[in-house]
Amino acid sequence: MRRLGYALFGFAFLILVLLTPLGDAQTSTWRPAVLGKRHMVASGHYATAMAAYRVLEQGGNALHAGISATFASTVVEPSRPASPAT
Repeated sequence: MRRLGYALFGFAFLILVLLTPLGDAQTSTWRPAVLGKRHMVASGHYATAMAAYRVLEQGGNALHAGISATFASTVVEPSRPASPAT
């Protein structure tokens, strides 16, 4: 019974490997990348990431950068609510 489980697992793994395209990895996005050398910011929109990055470049801390990214996201993504409706 255990051999059958291993065989099925091996078969499923082989099918998964064969069906996965090897050379078609996505290397670019439709959004411009914001790259920095001293700070890191992750955001859903490049403009909010840039706002937070600029705050960090001017000497702000992570809290200031987070607040600026939140305010910037309300401008560039108005359809997304900042907090869940209660």
